[in-house]
Amino acid sequence: MKKKIYVCLGTFLMAFAIKSIFEPANLVTGGFSGIAIIIKNIFNVPLWISTLFLNVPLFLIAGILLGRNFVSKSLFGAVLFTTLISFIPDIGIWNGDMFLAAIFGGIINGVGVGMILMSGATTGGSDMLASIVHKYKRHLSVPSILQLIDGAIIICGAFVTGLSHAMYALVVVYVTGFMSDAIIDGLKFAKAVYIISDKYEEIANSIMKELSRGVTALEAMGMYTNESKKVLFSVMSKKEMAKIRDKVMEIDGKAFFVVYDIKEVLGEGFVQK
Repeated sequence: MKKKIYVCLGTFLMAFAIKSIFEPANLVTGGFSGIAIIIKNIFNVPLWISTLFLNVPLFLIAGILLGRNFVSKSLFGAVLFTTLISFIPDIGIWNGDMFLAAIFGGIINGVGVGMILMSGATTGGSDMLASIVHKYKRHLSVPSILQLIDGAIIICGAFVTGLSHAMYALVVVYVTGFMSDAIIDGLKFAKAVYIISDKYEEIANSIMKELSRGVTALEAMGMYTNESKKVLFSVMSKKEMAKIRDKVMEIDGKAFFVVYDIKEVLGEGFVQK
């Protein structure tokens, strides 16, 4: 049920950004909606009709490569997206400022894309194409693939809407990718820390008792002194990191403290599959 809510909210945000900002501003921002805007400029065909006919062959290919289950979830989003595009009124909140249209349109669209991808579905179009590519190129994130696809569509749009519009559209692609990555990774974001200190027992007890976080002691050896060392390893939230940093410095002002970002963490105390 929660995933369906994500799809509905995300689809509405995407449709709203396209219909109320990108279409009035004539911004070809990528995706099948961007292609639809190009088609409208040339043949005056409504966006929802072009989007509908562009999606049909893609769904057939996705059904073969990704399976019926993925297509069934995406079909709901695609139908909802096409419906919203056709019914959302032309309120046109764009006031003529292309930069504001690019920034705020990208934010709204990016949040929508992130919510949909987080649910494991798509609305068809380039996001489904990106999911197909991701199946064979796992080292590339879906939002990153989307940026490449959208960039190619924007280049085509430059020949129709002009170079200046294409430059603003690139801003939209960047903001959309940034926001969708933030939505997808933000819920699983954490910090990892390595601590080297002679007072490792006291520090470990503090982390376990005050933060209720697990700590692992790793065996290490200082190459300069050839002495055995204990390296503490722990994972925690950003809010907890500030507390433990102050606590470590309070216990041992000479402690070696290394912090780095973690894109995803699963397990007890964090996101559960």
